[in-house]
Parts: sequence; C-alpha cells; structure tokens
Amino acid sequence: MSPVSFDFLPFAPDNVRRALNEGTTLTMRMFLALCALAQGGAHLFGAPTFLNSPAFQAMNSVIPVHWWGWAFMAIGILGTWRVCSWTSRPLWAWGVNIATMLVWSIGLIARLQLGPMSLLSIYTVVVLAAFWCLLRTEATERDTRTA
Repeated sequence: MSPVSFDFLPFAPDNVRRALNEGTTLTMRMFLALCALAQGGAHLFGAPTFLNSPAFQAMNSVIPVHWWGWAFMAIGILGTWRVCSWTSRPLWAWGVNIATMLVWSIGLIARLQLGPMSLLSIYTVVVLAAFWCLLRTEATERDTRTA
C-alpha cells in the first residue's frame, strides 16, 4: 500500500490554482512600496499619534526611529522604481524583494517585545505580502510582471 498524501492544488478551483501559480505580483509590490513610503515618512517626520503606540515604541527601542525611517523610505523608493521600470532587471528583483522582506520582518520581530498578541495586526499581513512576493520572484526576463 502506498502512503496517504494530500495535495491541495489538484482539488483547488481553477482560479485559486492560477492565483497561486500564475498571478502577477505587480499590484502587491506597489502596495508594499506605498506602505513602506508611508511608514518611512511617519518615522522620519515623527507622526506623534503613530509613533506613540506601544508597538512602535518597542520597535524604536530596538533600532532608532530615524534608521527605521530611512530603511522604509529606501525600500519604498526601490519598490516603486521596480514597479514603474519598463526593463527587466532580474538581480534587482531578488535584491529589492529580499530587502523588503527583511525590513518588514525585522519590524515585526521587534514588535514581539510586546508579546505574541502583537502579531495580530496589519503589520503581520504586510510581512506575509512581502514574503509572498519574495516567494514568487523568478528573476527572469519577465520579472517586470511576475517578480
């Protein structure tokens, strides 16, 4: 007898299968870039209500606030450049997607000082989106659409 295994994709509806395997990440990458620009601006310009929350005080106790601002602005600018670029740059696809994943993940890890309940936030969703884009990076000549 063969071992029992379960593969989800043969049973998934066609549109779910296509979304997991074929869909573009362009919209998600633009969303991540805009989130990073907004986050970086809030850190650099000291948005008081935003940065006074316990989650961001925890982040800023690990890494100074202006470093967060520059890191988020950098990945936001690079992400926007990648989305708007007309030419394929496979190595940049990897570099920008890895940097985006790292910056958002470090922020999420810093928030864990508040305990595991701090994971129940939009920040976790953004990290998952960055992870999704990194997983989908092909770094091929068609990376302007898929990576």
